[in-house]
Amino acid sequence: MNKQTGIDYLRDDTSASSGRWKKRCRRCGWIFMVLSLLALAAGIAARIYGAWLYALDDNMDYAVVVLMVRHIVAGIDFPVFFYGQGYMGSLEPLASAALGFIFGPTPFVVCLGTALVASLMLVAVWWMTYRIGGYLASLIAVSLCAIGPVGYFHYMSSPRGGYALCLLLTVLLVREGVFLGDANTPSGKREALGFFRAGLIVGLGFWNFWLVVPAVAAAGLLIISRVRIRVFRPRVWIPAGCGFALGSLPWWVWNIMNSWASLSPGSGTAVTLAKSISTAKILFCQRFFRFVSFGLDGWTEKATLAILLFLLVLPVLALAFCPRARSRSPNYRLASFLILYSAFLFVFYVFSEFGTFNTTRYLLPLLPLWAIWIGCGIGSLAKTWHCVDSPTSGPKWVRAAAAAGTVLGFTAVGLLVAFGCLSLKVHRQKAFSSRTLHAASQELAANPSAMRPMYGEFVHFGVNWATEGKACLVSPKLPRYHPYLVKLENEESPGVFSNMDKFTHFLASTATEAQIAFAGKYSYIYNAAAPPYLLTPIDSGGIETVVDGAGREWTEQLLDSNGGSYAALAPSGNGNECDLVVKFRRPTRTVGIRMIVRDDNPLVHSRVLSRSGGSGEWRELSPGCQQREWHWSGPRFYNRGASHRTEILFKEEAEVKELCLKLQARSGGTGLYIETLQAVAAGPPRGTVDIAAVAQSLRGVGVERVFADRWYANELHRLLGEEIWTSREPEITGEERWWVNTAPAVHSTAVVVLDGEAERTRSVFADAEVGVVESKAGGMTIFRPVAETPRPESEGALCFYGGQLMCNRPMDIGVELMPGTAASFPRLGLKLLGLMPVEYDNGAATISMIWEKDGGTAGEGNAFIFLHALDAEGKTAFQTDRVFARNTRPFPTPSPSRWLTTYVIEPLPDTPPGEYNLAMGLCRPGLFSKCFEMESEDAPVDKRRILLPVKINVAD
Repeated sequence: MNKQTGIDYLRDDTSASSGRWKKRCRRCGWIFMVLSLLALAAGIAARIYGAWLYALDDNMDYAVVVLMVRHIVAGIDFPVFFYGQGYMGSLEPLASAALGFIFGPTPFVVCLGTALVASLMLVAVWWMTYRIGGYLASLIAVSLCAIGPVGYFHYMSSPRGGYALCLLLTVLLVREGVFLGDANTPSGKREALGFFRAGLIVGLGFWNFWLVVPAVAAAGLLIISRVRIRVFRPRVWIPAGCGFALGSLPWWVWNIMNSWASLSPGSGTAVTLAKSISTAKILFCQRFFRFVSFGLDGWTEKATLAILLFLLVLPVLALAFCPRARSRSPNYRLASFLILYSAFLFVFYVFSEFGTFNTTRYLLPLLPLWAIWIGCGIGSLAKTWHCVDSPTSGPKWVRAAAAAGTVLGFTAVGLLVAFGCLSLKVHRQKAFSSRTLHAASQELAANPSAMRPMYGEFVHFGVNWATEGKACLVSPKLPRYHPYLVKLENEESPGVFSNMDKFTHFLASTATEAQIAFAGKYSYIYNAAAPPYLLTPIDSGGIETVVDGAGREWTEQLLDSNGGSYAALAPSGNGNECDLVVKFRRPTRTVGIRMIVRDDNPLVHSRVLSRSGGSGEWRELSPGCQQREWHWSGPRFYNRGASHRTEILFKEEAEVKELCLKLQARSGGTGLYIETLQAVAAGPPRGTVDIAAVAQSLRGVGVERVFADRWYANELHRLLGEEIWTSREPEITGEERWWVNTAPAVHSTAVVVLDGEAERTRSVFADAEVGVVESKAGGMTIFRPVAETPRPESEGALCFYGGQLMCNRPMDIGVELMPGTAASFPRLGLKLLGLMPVEYDNGAATISMIWEKDGGTAGEGNAFIFLHALDAEGKTAFQTDRVFARNTRPFPTPSPSRWLTTYVIEPLPDTPPGEYNLAMGLCRPGLFSKCFEMESEDAPVDKRRILLPVKINVAD
C-alpha cells in the first residue's frame, strides 16, 4: 500500500488529470515558485534593512542584548538567560554572538543576529505553506510576513531577547502539529526522528521563552489525537524525551548550579479573576487594534482590521471546496491547530502576568500563523478555480465562488503588503528619533567625569554599550545586573544620569550640591558632596511630644528603639498630606530631621516649618522637595536598601521650639507609616573617621559578624575581605534580608557606629537588656555583647537597619483589647489577639490589631488583609485591602512574636449615611482569591471573615 505525505495527497489528483491541466499547473507552478522565492528574498532584505535602521536604538532590552553579545564574544560571560530573567533564554543572543565572532560585535551585527533568526522563521513559513498549499500559498504567506505591522517588523529586526526565536519555534510546531504522527508518515527511524525533532523544539521553547506554551499545547493535542495509544511506545516517547532534554539542557544545568533560582517567585502583581476579565476587554478593545496597525494615519487602521478579518474568514470557503477524504486534508489540520492555538493563547495571555503588561509583543506569534492560514486558503481557492479539467473541479458556481474569493483575496493581500511597504517610512522616522541616547552618550564619553559608575533608570541602559563600555549605568531597582550593581556599590563618587528619582530634590532637601553637565537632552549630575559635618541624634528625652494633624500622640512609638512600633499617620489635608508636630521641652538647636518610613506607602514630598514658641508664626526651614529613596551614608549617597532612611536637612542650623513636618504620601494611599523620628544636630567634621583603624581593631579579636551603616560596611569589607562578615546590602551579597539585618547578641558580634551615634546605640542595648563592652577606634565606637551564648529566644532580636540598631522585641500591649475580637488562622499558625480601642475621625476608623505567631514571620508573603464595612443587608459598602506582610516588621527569630498593625478604613464619597458593621479576614490573591480559614470563640465567623464589634457611622 502506497503511503502519501501531505503534499502527495494534494497532488494525487494530478495523475488523473488531462495533459492540458498538467501543463497549465506546471507553468503556473514555475511562475509562483519564482515569485515566492523573490518574496522570500525581499523579506530577508527587509529584515537586514531593519537591522541597519534599529542598530542605534535606545531601547533598554536591546541594550541588554548588545551587552550580552559583547560579553560572550569577549569571553567574560556565557549567559544562559537574558540577563536577570529566568523565563527567556539566550539562544537568540547566541546567534548574534556567532556573527559577532566573525564580523565583530557591532550594534548592526547584533541586530543582524535577530534578523537571521527572523529570516529562518520566514523560510519556515515558506516551506510550511508550500507543503500544504503549493507555491502560490507560500507566495501569499511570505508576502504577509515580509514586513507586516509596525510592532511585528520592529521585533523581527531589533533584538529583545527571544521574540524572533519564539515565532520560529511556533511555526516549527505548526509543522509538527499538522504532519507528525500522520498515518501516512513512514514508520520506524523517520518517525522516531520526527518525535525527536518535536521534543527538541519544545525543549528549546521551554528554555528560551514560555510564550511557546500555547503552540506546544495545540500541537500536542493534534499529535496525540493521531498517535493515540502509540504515544506510550518507546519509539515515540523516548525520542521525544531525548529531544526535550537536549533542547532544555542549558535550563537544567543553570538551575542545578544556581539552586533553581529561575523558579523563584517574581515581583509581578497577582492575577485575579477581575483583572483577567479586564485584560480580556483591553485585549479586544485596544491591543488587538494596535497589534495589526501599520502606523499610518487616517483610514488605514480601520481598513487594515476589516481586510484582516476578511482574509481570516476567506479560507473557510476553501475548506468547503476541499477534495474528498477531508479527514486527511492538511488544511483541516491547520484549521484545527489555529483554533486550538487561539484558544490556548487567549487563556495563557489573559490568565497570566503576560497580559498585565501594556504591550502587544506577546501577540506576535499570531501573525505567521495567520499568514500560513490565509496563504493556504487562497491557494486552495485558486486551485479550485484554475483546475477546470481536474477531478477537483466542481459545478460552475463553485468555480465562480472560488474565482471571486481568489481575486478578492489577492487584492486584500496586496493592500496589506502595500501598507507594509508604506510603513517603512514610519520605521525610518521611529528609528532616527530613537537615537537620542546614542548621540548623548557620545557627548557623555567626552566628559572624563562621566566615565564612572552612575545611577540611571533602566530605560537609559543603552549608555553602557553606546559608550563602548566606558560608562557603567545601573538601575538599583533592577539588581539582576549583579556585576554592574557591585561596581556601582563600590564607587567612591558615582554619578546620576537624567536626574533619576528627582536627585536634585534630594540634594536640596539635604542642603548639598553637585555639578551638572548636559549631554544632548539628558543631564549628568556628578561630584555630589555630602554634608560637611556628621549627624548626631539629639537625645529623645529633649522631645516633649510628637502629635499628628488629628491630635493623636505618637511620642512613644516614634522615639523608642523598638522596630515593631510605629506611627500610622492618616492624611490631614489635601493630596494625602500628613502633618506631624514635634514639640521640644526647651529651645533646641538642630540641623534637620531623620525618619525611617516604611515602604508600605512611601513618602513622596516633604516640607518643614518651625517656630520658636507656641503662639508664633510658622516659618519655612526646608522648602518643598520631592522625596525618593536616596540617603547619605558616609561621604557618598545611595539609593534604596536596608540602610535607607529619609533625612531632611536645613540650609543652616536653627534654634526651634516646635517643628511642623508636612509629609505627603503616595496618591491614593492611606497615609504614612513612620517607624522612627529623630532630630539631628551637627557633629564633628566628616573627615575625622579613620575606617582603616576600625578594621585593624576588629582583626584577631574573635569578631565574626560586623554591623555598620552602608558605606562603612562596604569599606570594612574592602579592608577585611572575607575574613569577617559585614552587613552589606542583600542585593550585593545574595543573602537573605533578615540574615543581613539580624544582630546576634553574642560576643562574636560587633556593632560599629559613629561616635555621635554611640549614646543612642548604648540605650538600645540597655533597653534590650544586653550587656556590652565598648571600644573606640578611628572616630567610631565598637559595641560587643558580653554574652558568649545566644540569649533566650523569647526576648526578641537585635536588628540593624536604616543605618541604626533596633530592638525588635515582643510587644507589651499595654492596653485592654476589645472583647470579641480574637481569632486564629490555623493554616498560617497565626493568632489575632484582638483589636485596640478604635479611633474615629470624620467618618474614618483607625484599626490597630495585635498579632502573635510562632516562627516570627508576619503571615505569608502574598497574604492580604481586608476590612469590609457591611450595610444592614450584609453587603460590602466600602472596604480597604492591604498587603499584610509589608505592613509589619518581620521578626527573624523562631520565637513567639507579637506585633501591631494599623489600618485606616474610610467611607467613599457616595456612601449613604448610616451605621456599618466591620468584618475582617486574610486572603491570598490569585485567579480565584482564596480566604484563609479562621476560627474564633469570641466572635461570629461568616464567609471566612470575622464579624467585629465595631460600628462605623457615616453622617449626612
